[in-house]
Parts: sequence; C-alpha cells; structure tokens
Amino acid sequence: MTPAKRRHRFSVALIALIALIAPLDKAHATWYSFGVENGAEIIMFEARWPYWPQGTYFSFWNTQPYPKGGYLYGGIATYGKGENATPAQIEAANRHEVWSFWPSKDYKGNRTRVVALGNPFTGGTMSGEGTEAGIHSGKLPFLKPKRWYKMVMRSWQDPDTPETKGYMGWWMHDTTNNTWHMVGVVSVPVKITGLKGAACFVEKTGPKGKRIIDRRLAYQRLKGTWKKLDTISQKKTYPSTWHIVENGTVFRYEGPMPKGHKHNAVEKNNQLIFKLTNQPDQPTLGTLRINTSSAMAYENQLVVNWNVPTNSVPHLAYQIDVYAGTNGKGTLLRSIKKAMPHVSRKRLDLPSRASSVKLTVYDIFDQPTTTIIPVRSAAVQTAVNVTDLTSGLGYRYYEGDWKALPKLNALTPRKQGNLNSIEDSVTQGKKTSYAFSFNGYLNVPTTGAYTFKLRTCDGSRLTIGNKVIADNDGIHTTVTHLSSAFLTKGLHRFNLEYFRGKHGIGLRDKLDLQWAGPGFDYRRVGPNDLSCRKATSVPVASLVHTITTGNKLTVTQRHQLKGRKFSKLEIFTGTLMLGVVDNATVKPTFVLPAGKQSLWGRLWYDDGRSVDSVETPVLSKDNRSPSWQYAIPGEQKLPLAVSSSKKSVAVTGDGSLFAYRKIKGDFTMTANIEEISRSSKANGIAGNSLMGILATDKPKSLWAQNASFGLWDTAGLWMRGTACDRDLETSRQSRHALDNKKPWIRISRKGRLWTGYTSADGKTWKRVCERIWRHERAELNVGVIFAVRPPGKNKTLFSGNISEITITDTAFELPFSKPGFTVKKGQYVGIACSPKTPSTLYVRTSGNGLLKSTNGGKTLKPLTVGKSIRTIAVSPANPTILLAGGSSGLYRSPDSGNTWTNVTKAVDSDGSSKNVLYGETISFNPHDPNQVAAGGKTSGLHISSNAGKTWTYSGLKGECITVVAFSPYNKKLLIVGTAGSKTIPGKIYTSTNGGKNLTVFAEKNNWTVTNIAFEAIPEGGQYLYFTTSSGIYYCYNLGQYLHQYRAQVAPDASYTAITSWKAKDGRNRILALPVGESTVYSGRIGYFWHIEWEKYPQNYAGSPKGITCLTAAGDDGKTVYAAAPNGLFMSKDQGRSFKLLKTQK
Repeated sequence: MTPAKRRHRFSVALIALIALIAPLDKAHATWYSFGVENGAEIIMFEARWPYWPQGTYFSFWNTQPYPKGGYLYGGIATYGKGENATPAQIEAANRHEVWSFWPSKDYKGNRTRVVALGNPFTGGTMSGEGTEAGIHSGKLPFLKPKRWYKMVMRSWQDPDTPETKGYMGWWMHDTTNNTWHMVGVVSVPVKITGLKGAACFVEKTGPKGKRIIDRRLAYQRLKGTWKKLDTISQKKTYPSTWHIVENGTVFRYEGPMPKGHKHNAVEKNNQLIFKLTNQPDQPTLGTLRINTSSAMAYENQLVVNWNVPTNSVPHLAYQIDVYAGTNGKGTLLRSIKKAMPHVSRKRLDLPSRASSVKLTVYDIFDQPTTTIIPVRSAAVQTAVNVTDLTSGLGYRYYEGDWKALPKLNALTPRKQGNLNSIEDSVTQGKKTSYAFSFNGYLNVPTTGAYTFKLRTCDGSRLTIGNKVIADNDGIHTTVTHLSSAFLTKGLHRFNLEYFRGKHGIGLRDKLDLQWAGPGFDYRRVGPNDLSCRKATSVPVASLVHTITTGNKLTVTQRHQLKGRKFSKLEIFTGTLMLGVVDNATVKPTFVLPAGKQSLWGRLWYDDGRSVDSVETPVLSKDNRSPSWQYAIPGEQKLPLAVSSSKKSVAVTGDGSLFAYRKIKGDFTMTANIEEISRSSKANGIAGNSLMGILATDKPKSLWAQNASFGLWDTAGLWMRGTACDRDLETSRQSRHALDNKKPWIRISRKGRLWTGYTSADGKTWKRVCERIWRHERAELNVGVIFAVRPPGKNKTLFSGNISEITITDTAFELPFSKPGFTVKKGQYVGIACSPKTPSTLYVRTSGNGLLKSTNGGKTLKPLTVGKSIRTIAVSPANPTILLAGGSSGLYRSPDSGNTWTNVTKAVDSDGSSKNVLYGETISFNPHDPNQVAAGGKTSGLHISSNAGKTWTYSGLKGECITVVAFSPYNKKLLIVGTAGSKTIPGKIYTSTNGGKNLTVFAEKNNWTVTNIAFEAIPEGGQYLYFTTSSGIYYCYNLGQYLHQYRAQVAPDASYTAITSWKAKDGRNRILALPVGESTVYSGRIGYFWHIEWEKYPQNYAGSPKGITCLTAAGDDGKTVYAAAPNGLFMSKDQGRSFKLLKTQK
C-alpha cells in the first residue's frame, strides 16, 4: 500500500501516513497476539529494531476500550533503506508514530478527543479511513536502531465522571538513555476500566526486503495484578514468523524467513505458539522522582508546582493535601486528587491560610511518591494606572522562517491593528512561517493567585508587567506550558509573542491562552479580560443586525472610517467566520446557528490594517419545516443552523445534517444548489465540505456504500457523489469529480438502478454517475445532505442553500446511444490462448470457422469444426482438450483440434450474429478443469463435470447468454452475463457452487453484458470488470453494488474488448477499449486499491482499427493479441502498440 497522492482524500497533511498503514488486508500483514486479556488496564513490552526496514508498519495496539467503545490502533511505521543502510541513511530514515481512534455508537454523539500531547507528537480531529481523532508524528529522532524501547499503554477513569468518561495514554521509554516520552492522552466518552485485549501485526507497505523487530518483557496489569505475557501466537499459514533468540529472552520477527528455517514453536489449532523460557515473572517498573516543588500563597490562595524529570517514570495523577500546620500536620484545609499526566501546577482556593502541603504524585504504574512542601508567601505584582482604553489588544503580524522567537520589535510588521482576543485568524489562511506580538493590558478582577495555560505550536513567551511568566520558545508541537503569577486587582501590562515555524504539525488550536483565578477555573483569555490604548485615527468597526424567521441574520455596516480606505469586512460568530463582504454598503445575510451567538466583525482598511468591532450577543432559533425529518449523524452539539421549507433547505454550520422524507419504490429527486460556500486560503473551509442530495436506508449512518446513493457539490473539490470503490481511506465520496459547478442536480432510482445527473439550467441533463445495487430496498430516506468532515476543522462556517426541490414517483432516464455493430464475414472476432503454451492461438471468425496458430499468430490454419463458431475454450490442465460452440451445439476435441465430436446439441450457440463479438460462452474452471460451464442463445446454462464429455442443464432457459467465466481467484465462483432489451433486463448472474445455483447480481433494461475480466490484488480479494453496452462496470469481491466507471475512460460507450494479466509487482493490469474507438485504456490497481487508467492511442501507421477483442497470453502481459476488422495484431509492450500479424481477408 502506498500513500494517497490526492490531497482531497484527507483533512490534515499527515493523514496520508495513517491511511497508508491501515490493517485492512491480511495478505501482506502477519497478525499475532501476545496474550493480553480483556480488561487489562496497563499493557507494556519492549521493542527493538536492528535497522530501519523499508516501508513497514509495526502495529502494537489493535484494541478497544473495555467494556465498550470504538476501535483503535497504534504503532510505529518505518521507511528506511534496510539492513545495508549507511549511517547517514539510518539517521535520515523516517520512523513515525501512529495512534488512531474510530467512532462508536457507544459514544452517543460524542467522540474521542486529544487532550494532551508530548513533544514531538501531534494530533487532533481526523477523518482519514473513518477515524475521528488521533495522534501521530513526523520523524522521531529519539528512536534509534539497536536500542530497546519500552512501550506502555494504559487506561484510567475520570475521577469526576467515571461512569461517562475515561482516558488512555501512551508512553515510550528509551531504556538506553533512560528517557521517557509521553505520546499523548486521549479522552474517551464512555466508562473505561481497561482495554479489550490487544492484537498486533507487521505489515509490508513498501518494497521487498527483510523486516525484523525484536520484542521482550511483555506484561499486563489486570485488576491490580501483574502478569507476564511470555507467549506469541500467530497463524501457521503466514510466510513470516517469530522465533526465540538471546537465551530464551527475546522474540524475533523475521520476514521473509530464510529457506529451510525450522520454527521453535508449538503447533495448536492451526496456530504457532512461541514461548520465552527466561522472562522474569514480575516487571521492573522503576520509580518516580520529584525534581523540584513549591507552594506559593497569597492570603488563602495557593499555587502548588512540581516537576518530574524525563529520566524518571512519568507521573499520571496527583493528590494535594493542604494543612494549616507545618510538616503536613494540623487541620486539613483541602484535599484534591486528579489524574492528568500533563498537569504539574495547581491553583487552590482555601478556607484559611495554609502552612504546608503534602504532595503525592502517582506514576503511570500507580506507584506513589510523597513530599512535604512548606508554603511560602508570594510577591504580588502591582497594577498600573492607565486611562483612555478600549477593549481588546493591539497586534503586529510578521512573516519569516524562524526556529526561535526573533526580536520582533526590530522587524517591520506585515499587518497590524486591534483584536478582541488572542487568535491568529488575521493570517488569513497562512499556516506556517509567521509571528505575532500581542500588546495591551490584562484586566485582573481580584487580587490573588492566577495560573496560565499557554498552548502553542511553535514558540511563545508571555510577559506580564516586566516579568516573563511563561517561556515556551523553540520548535515544538502543541504542548501545554503551565505558569502562575500573583497579581493585584487592576491593569497589568501584557505582551505575548508567538511564532509558527515552517513545518505543518500541531493541533488546530495552535495558539491558545487560558487562565484561572479567584472564583473561576480555566477559561480562554477573552475580550473582557484585555484592553489597549485608544487611537483617535483608528476607524471604529460597527455592526447593526436584525433576525427574521428565527435565524436569518441581516447585518448593516455602520463603520466610522475616519478617512481610511475600506478594504473588506469579515463577519464572525464566536471564533467562526460567517463570511466576507467587499463593499461597505452591502447588507449581507446569513443563516445563523441556533442558540446564543456572539456577533462581531473585523474591518480591514488601508494596507494590512484591521480593527475588530464589539461583540454583540444574538439569540437564534432554527426555522425547520415539518415537511422534512431531520437527523444529525455523528458528533452532536456542533454549531448548526437550518432554515427550510417544503421545497428548500438552507444550512450553515459544522458537522452533518440530513433533512429527509421516506420514499417507497422508484423516484426522481431534483434540486437547485442555489448557494454554496467555496473554500479559499483565507476562509479555511475544507474542500471536501459538501451539500447536495442523498438517498439512504439509514438516516443516521449516511455513508454506507451498499445502502446510499447521492450527488453533491463541494467547497473545493468540484461535484462528487457516493464513494465509488472500496474507499479504504473513508473519504465517503467519489474519487473523481463528476462535474463542475452545475447548479442543478438529480438522482433517480429505477428498481436496483441508480443514476445521477447534472444540469446548467434544469432542462438539459447530463448523466454523471450510475450504480446498480445488488439488493433492492423497498423504502428509502431521500433528502438534502450537508456535511463538514472532519468537524471542528473549518475556521469559517460552511453554508449552502438547496432550493426548487421536487420528488416524483417515477424514474428519469436518458437513453444510451449505442453504436451500430457491424461484423464482416470472415472477420477475426475472438482469440483464445493455451495457458501452458501461450504461442498456441485459436482464432474465431465470423462465419468462416475456427483458425489455429502454433507460432503466435504468424500462420493460421482452419480447423474442421464448422463455419459458424460462437465460442472456444482451452482446458487449463490439458491444452490438447478444446471445446467449441456453434450453431449445431457443443464440440469437443481431445487432440488440439485435429478431430472433433459433437457432445451435445442442447446448447444453441449463435455464431452468425453480432454476438460473436462478445466474450466466450464456454469456461473451464481453472481450479477444477473437469468442471466446465457453457451458455447458449436461448438454451440456458449447462454444466459438465468431466471436462465437457457430458452436460447437465443448470437453468436460465430463454436467456440470451453472452459471456460465461469462472473466476481464476475463487474456486467455485461462476459469472454469467446476458443480453436484454427494452422490456427484458440484461443480467449478471453469479454462482458460488460452480453453477448449480444462480443468483442475479445486477440487472438493467436494454443492457448487454459483453465480457468479463478478473483482477486479483496481493493483499487479497479480487475486482471484477464487466464490459457492457453502456460502459465498464466493476465491483470488489461481489460486493453490494456494481459501479459504472466514468473517470479516465469513455463512459456510456459500448465495450466488448477487455483482458487482464498479473504483472511482476503482483498486481494485475487491465486493457479495454470501446467499440469503434482507437484508444486502448490500460488500468492498474493503484493507491488504496482503486484503478488508475492510462491511454494508449492506436493512430499510427499499421495500427488496429476498431479492436473488438483483446487477449493476454501468459501471466506477465508480455504478449497481448487483438482482433480488429482490419486484421489480427500482437503487442509486445503491454498494449501500448500493436503489430499486424494477419490482414483481414
């Protein structure tokens, strides 16, 4: 598997890494377990790599919260040069951490959230492969080969809400340097008492090469008791395996194993069980050490601070007991216990003055370390006397590349002005290489102790008065810096400097300052907390608003420009932008999210200057028409505004909304996308945000490919529809754009057939997508879909308005323009090759019999089997056995076509009509060559169990069978295609027992299935391709639907020619082209197992004209034969060009 190249498939830059390593197929992954039991609250082991192998994912944690919750996995991905790498290559090798979380119905509309990060790890909301949150990294420089690293994963309950919330944390310990690294902490919105076991795997994600990892000292703690995990078990069938090294103390994984390797495992129930012989019964846990600690007080306000060094076992929880007496004695004034490994400073309000603190810090193994801290009086900073102020802060914005905070006062700012609060939206979409200086006054409400939580990526420095309160400088991820200050009531000079380096990692909230003080817990430093000096020359931004129909907001601009030049106005509700106005006289309207909102604007003037208006409270109510039902799948309580009528739905907000009606039977839904937000660098709207129409049988699970069909416009990826392939990275929409900015959309259902259309005017329609469901559903939910994925990422609220909605109870269809099939007598129309002797060809002609070549088509000789031959098949086990079907029935030859016997007249093959252009209607089962299937024009399907000597009727009498094929990758799978008419559907039948029972997989009126090709992928499974009279269709493993391929190939055209072969890289290649066209399409399964097509034009001198048949000889595609009206051709370059073998007579 390789990283996706298309940026729209992901919401953050590093999601491609996560999607790369998903454990979705097992053929390239060796799965194993090491005995973790359900409910284990701590799991740990040590890992070592002798070198960094080429593309490999070492998954350590594949588990779920216990007793319930969503799936998660985590591990290390390596991208090195292998065992022969130079020292420079070893150091340069990428080694990444990945930890991903999936949603769950157990979360009841909530989701997992990253609450703390270690450096250099990053994370937050995600969407790749359906994840909702995760933590990952760039290259981890502290990971070195030939060192042991202890991996510790644990869970714990939230002390305040243990029934509804818990946490999970991951730590790594470099045992060589005795240095601990916290990966991060994730909150889980369910009761969590442990982990639901743990499975692991090693997955090849890159080129061939040896992959090695060592493991030792694995333990679990379950219900407070430690247990050694000294076994590893894996399936016996895996080619890569474990063995025991280093005197019974270490498991070593090697893949592939050397030839002749004999494992040292016990075999049981098809499993190999490896066991260490020399592992201690109990783990060595180490101890926690408190490096420094202090307790500072002002009157009855206290701040306790402590530090645990990185060479100590990390801390998980703390308990603070505050005493009136010294040495932890006397009256207990307050006791508090919390479990937050990133908190090492705590502010407390007390009933009276304290003299001592007993601090107990618990490490990640729950071992306590206690110290007694005397309470000292704190020096209090005095306020300054300043008048003529206004709310907010002054700011200066700079651009450049830095690794530490520069001297900003010496630089010229790019932008400057006044802000209501501390945030970086004035970057207007720039994500890296900038800096800010925020200046003003902090309004301290009460004299006392204040703590500050400064979280930035990258460096920052907070100064209050003349004292640096927090220094969080340097390049780092979004880590939290805790600090404190004792301040008198009043105004204090405030300066915050912050820079963002040129890398792109960190949480979305890469700049956040919160404070806690007397009477309030942590909250963001906001507009009421900040002041700056008034400037008489600065404009005053002012907005007047009205609300109609509950949530329709109209804004009137009342600015005092004071001679300055208006540039634009950005309008916000809270921290989210509603939109941008480029004219000072315009009165913009918006649909405002329901609930209490805070409306304000940012006025840009002159060249790079801005000022914010005062925030105004606004109360908004949704205006939802009862003609629709409403569902909010996924996370609840996100900002969302709905204004709807019977024929329109307008939405502004975040997350997802589905407004729907229940519809039975066939229908057509038509709508006009009247308005939709477009993404830009400035507004930060994700390009995959969408709004359109959808039909699904599950209104709370909208994106199931087997039960939904839709068409929509997006903010930045053009028009898309329901996911068209396996969608392994869970983009939940079509891989390719279907159209661009067409306001009118339509979806229609006729039985199992689904079709999507676009239009510029609502009158002239264009077909853009088609799908045939395997199963029919009587009732569906049909309506308007609005989605922002992942939620919480957009800086501007996404919005759209769908109007002129109609839903009728009839299907809408556009006719397919079929080219006229013309077949000349004697024309080469079909080619069959012997799998064992590819140079032996059997060439079908139209009305001129069957021809044979033993030299790759250089010469052809006729075989005496009749002139009207419809189909030919060669036994894969014995190439001397041939079967042919003609107007007089089925013929069998035991001697390569020298003699023939009419074995049955029950099969009426038609060798005189255009059907001769279609695929073969006889097929040997490559897994059991005695089993053969043959189809006729009206006689149905017949089956032979003795290589064609005798035949038994199996069904489908009256159907016009056009192609029959056994799968080369599924032992019993048989596919049968038929031709239909305006009143009789063409069908695809499948049988999983060799043709004894047949099931309709897909059907469509006026449709002919002309040929079939199969494609296997080394990760397991197969793709099936069907050429038809209306295009190429495909599915994966006979899934729930058949999808028409429209991107990169000619859609809605008639195809008969298709072939496939296995390439050297283990993946198949597909060749196909439409009837009458001169361009051959070459396809291969590429990124995330979707097919990618190249075009090979055949417009050179001597090229084939109108190829109707393609046949690959052998497995590597070195030779491909083609039949065309102007002759028989051969390609030696996998279809790029063809050489004439025989001119058509």
